[in-house]
Amino acid sequence: MGMSCVFRSRRKPQMNTDGHRSKICVHLYSSVVSLFRLPAVHFIVVGALLYAGNRAWRAEVKPTDEEILHREALRLGLDRDDALVHDRLVRLGRFLGLAKDGDPATTVEAEVRALGLDRDDPVIRRYLAHLVELSLAGPPLNPTEEELRAASDSLLAGCGPRNSGGPRNSGGAALLCGAELHAFSHVYLRRERASLDRDGDRLLRELNDRRVDPASAAGIGDASPHPARVGPASVAALDRSFGAGFGAAVARAPVGSWAGPIASSHGLHIVFVHERQPARPPDFAAIRNQVAWQLIRDRQQRRYEKRMSELRRTTDEHG
Repeated sequence: MGMSCVFRSRRKPQMNTDGHRSKICVHLYSSVVSLFRLPAVHFIVVGALLYAGNRAWRAEVKPTDEEILHREALRLGLDRDDALVHDRLVRLGRFLGLAKDGDPATTVEAEVRALGLDRDDPVIRRYLAHLVELSLAGPPLNPTEEELRAASDSLLAGCGPRNSGGPRNSGGAALLCGAELHAFSHVYLRRERASLDRDGDRLLRELNDRRVDPASAAGIGDASPHPARVGPASVAALDRSFGAGFGAAVARAPVGSWAGPIASSHGLHIVFVHERQPARPPDFAAIRNQVAWQLIRDRQQRRYEKRMSELRRTTDEHG
């Protein structure tokens, strides 16, 4: 004869048959409640929930490129025969006291691997990922002479017009284009002057009103840490000597008259630009090695990106 127990919330079970069977249901109810109050059961249930949640989270979160590269390194076994990895694991094991004094390196390494520290150590992970990066990029293959000349022409085509002294793009031409050069004389006012700005404006007016020859202006103003005549020099070189922004200000100054004041890291300068030499891209022989390096690097980068995309796709498909 069948029996059914009805459980309602926290109440004891009711039964639709006789009293003896009711006692069985009550006993069953009490046993189930007692079971779920055990700490061990709590531990198992919580662990199962965490495991399920972690699985669901990992299914939704895509791995980073470094994680993908690290997995590939482990698949290839790069961590097994690499001397740097062995040395790192032994040092880590001895630091953590995972082996006794006198234990051989192989024993220490085995203890570290048994704990999974070889896969969690950030230094080893980054190192192994880098090994795979180098493998994906491939060896540096030297380009032919025809390829070098074609790449040189392409890069130098990005050089800017005469008055800019720089490239029209931010690619490899930035390393190869010649720079416009500036030659100028200057009168210096030290920044410790109490009325520095006012003195600079007054001096500029006087130099232009009196049409002072730059050659005779050396004794005007304060003693300068730089020569009275500077250049020809590029904007970048002037910035290194006088401070950021100085070269660009000189490049904007007119040729043949006093201009300024221009601030430097030392004070103010009234400048007289004598000449500007247009940018002249160097000969092929002078830039050949730079072009070769750029071409090799670009090719390796393209190979790396193609193979890395394949690894990402494989990871997405197989997890």
